[in-house]
Amino acid sequence: MARAETVSSCLIAALFAVVAGLTASGGLPDRVAATNGDIEITPLVHSSVQIEHAGKVIQVDPWSLGDLSRAKPADLILVTDDVGHHLDLKAIERLRKPGAPVVIAANGKSKHDNAREIKERLEALRGLPGLRRLDVGIDFAGTEQSSDVALYTEFDSREALDAYQVHPAHQEFAAFLTPLRSERRVVDYES
Repeated sequence: MARAETVSSCLIAALFAVVAGLTASGGLPDRVAATNGDIEITPLVHSSVQIEHAGKVIQVDPWSLGDLSRAKPADLILVTDDVGHHLDLKAIERLRKPGAPVVIAANGKSKHDNAREIKERLEALRGLPGLRRLDVGIDFAGTEQSSDVALYTEFDSREALDAYQVHPAHQEFAAFLTPLRSERRVVDYES
């Protein structure tokens, strides 16, 4: 059983307008008149802000160490600063609607740095039960058709592939990867 997979990382610069007096509002929402209704801006904690307009919710830098009881499920999550400080996977998991994009500012790690870390973390999965072969490659061409990272794996059986998918080490890697990737393609086949 073999699997070929590609992953494109997406580090998009998030453009965010700073609203004067947000922190001075004491956590109460500010309203700005707009077409189709007001834009409501609610400071939550530290740099965490909730923006609502026309039935859509944007969470900016959600932080699980703060009180998220007023936070609503997000149609979009923005991480606006260094991922080491502002990327809180627990908060994102709690607030992200299924399929909602997570946009990470370009001032986090570079695409190449993320690709190297993805490669290192994947290579650390070698030796898991039933995983016969694991190869990871980083794209050097940089064309429009290119993916950033390619993964090739071989498993002893379909059952071994299924066990790999739910293994805690693989699940930890998937949690790391999810906010970084923009697309994923998988081909499972038997040879």
